[in-house]
Amino acid sequence: MRPTARIFALGLLAATALSGLPRDAAATNGMNPICYGTDNCGMGGAGIALSGNTAGAILNPALSGRAGRELFVSMGWLHADVTGQVKNANLGNNQPGTQDSEASDFPDGTFALNWKFNDQWAANLALFPGGGGATDWPHRRTGAAIGNTGGFDHQIRTRYFFFEPSVSYTPPQDKTWSFGLGAILSYQDMKTDSLGHNGAQLTSANKQKTDSAMGGGFHLGVFWQPDPILSLGATYRSRIWSERYDAYRLARIFQGPMYMPPQWGVGMTLKPPPVPKLTLAGDIKYISW
Repeated sequence: MRPTARIFALGLLAATALSGLPRDAAATNGMNPICYGTDNCGMGGAGIALSGNTAGAILNPALSGRAGRELFVSMGWLHADVTGQVKNANLGNNQPGTQDSEASDFPDGTFALNWKFNDQWAANLALFPGGGGATDWPHRRTGAAIGNTGGFDHQIRTRYFFFEPSVSYTPPQDKTWSFGLGAILSYQDMKTDSLGHNGAQLTSANKQKTDSAMGGGFHLGVFWQPDPILSLGATYRSRIWSERYDAYRLARIFQGPMYMPPQWGVGMTLKPPPVPKLTLAGDIKYISW
């Protein structure tokens, strides 16, 4: 068997083995975005081992060394159909049927600037959504038994925005490897009319007030391409530590900070020799919720 065919066969075997690993059921990525930018969303969110994408450093900071001097801007829109029902709850505002959240449409976008200094060093600056969620129910979730007569517990919205500068290094003695390091600066905000501890209600000054907090974390990545048809990648993103909200902490709505959990991921990309324009990519990610 020729070396290229052997590498492709081994890569295909590894992909088959990884796809058969037992795993827990999960509801997508929770509050985390599924993908970043048009290229990555077109690949279903896979990209930890996919080179040549300016926004790839968002998934793996080592990938900035595998892209050129490029600017990437992507705009999008997210529509989510969310339904819910309060049923048989002692303190709930029980409803005979489900209700649809009126918070369903959200703007989305990604910005990335990549700069390759030479064959060893590259840098990337990326601004992208870090996650979040929102619901806006026509009927309140809690009932009069907890003191809610209709003016509270309808809506909540939380958003995360990440800014990540990163650098990558490709050793001159073995250019099949690249290593990356990124620093994440986080801005998050929230507004809500939720009830607090023991049914405490927000004051009119704090109800639906946008409260914000800053945070940060770090990001590590490695990329290995032993052959033009096969590449592997691995990444670790730390917990995104954050300040506590002020207004909602004092109102006893959210007492502690709202961290984003750490996550690990591995990825593989295959380019089948018979179809040179075809790229197969797959990732496995673990989010420590």
